[in-house]
Amino acid sequence: MPEDAASPEGATPEVDPKSQPSRVLVTGASGFIGGAVVDALVRAGRTPRAFVRRPESAQALRDRHGDRVGVVVGDLETGKGLSELIRGLDGPVPLVHAAGRSSTKAGATGAAAYTSIHTTGTGNLFDVCGPRLSQVVLIGSTDVFGFPDDQPVTEDHPVSPASDYARAKVAEEELAIQRCQALGIGLVRLRPSHVFGPGDPHLHRPPASYAEDVLAGRPLRIEIRGECRTQLVYVDDLADAAVRSLDSDYDGPLIVADSVSVTVAEMADVLAQVAGSDSGIEAADSPYDIPDASYDVSRAREVLGWEASTDLRTGLVAQMAATRTRGPLPETAATAQARAHPSALRRAIRRFKRWLRADGGS
Repeated sequence: MPEDAASPEGATPEVDPKSQPSRVLVTGASGFIGGAVVDALVRAGRTPRAFVRRPESAQALRDRHGDRVGVVVGDLETGKGLSELIRGLDGPVPLVHAAGRSSTKAGATGAAAYTSIHTTGTGNLFDVCGPRLSQVVLIGSTDVFGFPDDQPVTEDHPVSPASDYARAKVAEEELAIQRCQALGIGLVRLRPSHVFGPGDPHLHRPPASYAEDVLAGRPLRIEIRGECRTQLVYVDDLADAAVRSLDSDYDGPLIVADSVSVTVAEMADVLAQVAGSDSGIEAADSPYDIPDASYDVSRAREVLGWEASTDLRTGLVAQMAATRTRGPLPETAATAQARAHPSALRRAIRRFKRWLRADGGS
């Protein structure tokens, strides 16, 4: 039971669910994706109420947006602060649930760390705030699909998670479906592909790892086979999809990705160009091979009128500028994250090979 469990006095008033159309609750509001969602809501004339874990994150949001954003400090994993998040609301409001632990931040704690935030934390959120919600937009991941044979992947493809992170995201989706159905409210499950842009925390993989190489004056090191192809999505484009979801009656999953795919080598080449790097590009002697990823994004276009509007070059210009502004990471963090990407990739490839063996190689 969360610390801030809702009391009987906190029951939802009998009012029109659209009575506060500008107010939107946002979890994970100081994070890479959640912060972009807050920015997008402000641009759209909405009034976010942001839930963050640290007082310094709260102050940063106040400094950035002033009184256009309400900020509450708390902890989803214990439920602390959640009653404050819904305090004073006159009626049901929508929620963008962007809180979570990224696929690079669980460290040695593994599955337990992902479960704690994505299922325990999400359960606490619904326990306390559920009666005050009119709609939920959940930020998920295409990682839930695992390594599908049939491509391009659509929303109808069965989930087959191949990592602790992906399994936690599937469990979170299932929990959200159950809770929203019980509450009788809509749930949009956004499943973004590889998200990039300023603040990208995925320092073990491109393009963030390449930006770190440039900042440190190292050659861009391509550890993955350069021909491997994927679809990215710029963080502000994902935030735009979240805002558009608030105006939609759609209920279900939506893949959010650029319709244009890129190769690993193209990412490195474009980033080297926009960074003006003369350190060169190095390919590993034995690069890792990962499955190509291809997604059908037509449903998001049909139901939200959404398409990715930021091309690779424009997005990398912004990401490189933010990386330079931030400056080099402390050596301990750089060693643990940016320089650790080969071992992270080895683990991913081992998981993929185990999955192939378990599936009979089909």
